[in-house]
Amino acid sequence: MNKEELYKIIGLVDDDLIEESANLRQKRRKSLVIKGFAAAACLCFCLIGAWALFHPFSDTESLSTGTDETEQASSNLPQIALEDPFALTAGGSGGIWAYSADELNTQNVPDWQNNFPDTLPVFVNPAVSSADFEAMMTLVRVTAERLGLDTSNLEDRVEIMEVGEGFGPNAAELEARGEKIPAEYYLSAKISLKTDSITITVDSSLTTEIFFEPPLTIPPKYAHYETDEEVYAFTKYVATTYSYLWPDITEQVISIGTDSYGYDFISDTVFAPLYGSRIYDNSGNIEEQLINYYFNGVDIVPGIIEYNLWIIRIHQPNLSQKLGDYPLITVKEAEEYLAQGKHIAIGHVESQPKAENIKGVELVYQPNNTKIQIPFYRFLVEYPEEKLANGLNNYATFLVPAIEPQYIENWDVWEYTFLN
Repeated sequence: MNKEELYKIIGLVDDDLIEESANLRQKRRKSLVIKGFAAAACLCFCLIGAWALFHPFSDTESLSTGTDETEQASSNLPQIALEDPFALTAGGSGGIWAYSADELNTQNVPDWQNNFPDTLPVFVNPAVSSADFEAMMTLVRVTAERLGLDTSNLEDRVEIMEVGEGFGPNAAELEARGEKIPAEYYLSAKISLKTDSITITVDSSLTTEIFFEPPLTIPPKYAHYETDEEVYAFTKYVATTYSYLWPDITEQVISIGTDSYGYDFISDTVFAPLYGSRIYDNSGNIEEQLINYYFNGVDIVPGIIEYNLWIIRIHQPNLSQKLGDYPLITVKEAEEYLAQGKHIAIGHVESQPKAENIKGVELVYQPNNTKIQIPFYRFLVEYPEEKLANGLNNYATFLVPAIEPQYIENWDVWEYTFLN
């Protein structure tokens, strides 16, 4: 990736490719599965996930890579050491509550099941070992210009949080002692531009956050965020109205759902689904669609009380450090590894998942704080013994590496990891 590409901000809304919310239910595709048969998907998505694409299991999935090709790839692709499971789940969800697994789904996501990729890329994440302040400043400037803000003397007006600022000892002290600077030091670096009503912040992962205070008013007919149709209509309005903030998306798709959040406990007796919405570029092949969805999306966050526009997050990480395209295992193989304990559990779980309680699986990237970013299968597992009196069920998610284990050097010791 050259400097000009790095500094681009994503996005152009293509109205012809946005589905009307009135037809949303009819055009929803299947996304969840109950082992042995597919369950119809019914509600919607999340994010920041980081985000859910539950798909039916398939007994016919297989890798097209032959033995000779696999051996050749093995000699060319570097081995990967899986890292701290806690870093992998940074920003992830804990226990997910819902009345049924059918509610935990996402729509308008890359259809990897019907376009199964033989390989997916693995990336080195530079944000955990460096902070590109030049790129960060450029994104602040470009975003401010697109918002019509004054950019004169910008370098003197921004607030810069240096690497490790606020930590003790600071980065300079660690370097002087010859010690490694932790990833969180780099991840804390950011540049902010504040005005009376807008704050623009860019962090080391090159995520641009636009914070509106007070939130921008949305026309009353769109200012609702409690059903899938309302969330879609809200997001569509924002996508079409503020498309100038991400002018490079060529085939925009709006993805919404409740998958990673489930229900929020508003009170002892009141529960409400937590929605999320993401805009991403659906052009290109399935690999490009997955990359755009998990790394290069635009997240829309409404105000909490009155559903006006509060936050826009534009993600554009540096993906130039690609290790290679790694062969994938099938869903069936991943399920076998799950049963063997080759996983990370996200949520409050104290036992191995039972096969009959697996309710869905998705092929994901888990953008995180680790140096190496690989694809995973993420399983949704129900724990019926933890069902509440009000009918809400508890679900946990389990990550299984999606690349072939021959490329993971510490595969044999990466198991039975529970995050409680």
